[in-house]
Amino acid sequence: NGVIESPMDRLNIVDDLFAMVITGKSATSYWLKLVLSLKDETSYIVWTNICHNLKSLYNLLHGRACISNLQQYIKDLTSKIRIQVDWNMTNYDHLTSMLREEILCLLGYKVNDDTTLKEASRRFDLHVAGTQILSPDLRVPVYECVASTGDMKTFDALIQLYMDSDSSEEKERILRRGLGAFSNKDVLRKVLEFSLSDKVRSQDTVFIFQSVARNPIGRELAWDYFKENFSTLTGRYGSGGHLMTILVKAVTENFTTKQDAQNIKQFFKDDFHGMERSLLQGLERIELNCEWLERDLQDIQTFLQSVL
Repeated sequence: NGVIESPMDRLNIVDDLFAMVITGKSATSYWLKLVLSLKDETSYIVWTNICHNLKSLYNLLHGRACISNLQQYIKDLTSKIRIQVDWNMTNYDHLTSMLREEILCLLGYKVNDDTTLKEASRRFDLHVAGTQILSPDLRVPVYECVASTGDMKTFDALIQLYMDSDSSEEKERILRRGLGAFSNKDVLRKVLEFSLSDKVRSQDTVFIFQSVARNPIGRELAWDYFKENFSTLTGRYGSGGHLMTILVKAVTENFTTKQDAQNIKQFFKDDFHGMERSLLQGLERIELNCEWLERDLQDIQTFLQSVL
């Protein structure tokens, strides 16, 4: 009930409670209630942690009936901060710029906020036409937002921006954030195919897979494409290579059912030398996700219904 003056102290409380939620030592509703009390929060370090954890919760609940309630909860939670860090703010520092990126990505890519998506689309069209070039600090939210509602035409436009750019930072924004945000499965398949083309550096391929796998709509696609191209990928990175271990963890850890875990174990039963640690980490995360859902799904649904 008291005021906690230090942003670092607020961050620690929010983050520690979420860690307790994941391990079953606290109910998810307690964390959601705590976070709802932070609607007046302005600190970047606190908000970036909240956004990261909300994305984890969104990915866990995607495809379940309560996802729309979570999206409405996020809209309500961010109703004040979105006004402070809108598209047209001026005279801002670096942390405020990063805070705007977090909020816009959350609202557009995860929540499907209509106002955010329309403005992102408008700015993207002007950028592609060369009429009004996007500020670099707005490109990630714009790319993620337009991809989340985009089609093959949007994919082609992002690829053209990638091909035309000489900036490694710009290429990474497109590869690691924009391309993985599509909701269209046919386009996500094209993204994965592009990742193995000669137009993408081998080290960047891994991060495209990672981006697609983090997208709930793309997690199965990334896993299937990984299996289809397993020989190519192990030949490129080595079965125990650093990038291969990142890839194995990326394409396994986001699943949420025991059947998923069993399927993964079956695929690797005879061929996982050098990947043991990453595979174990991925499977452990799936187990946590399964237990989390079994333990807290009803609690989450009840809480979200009570506050909307």
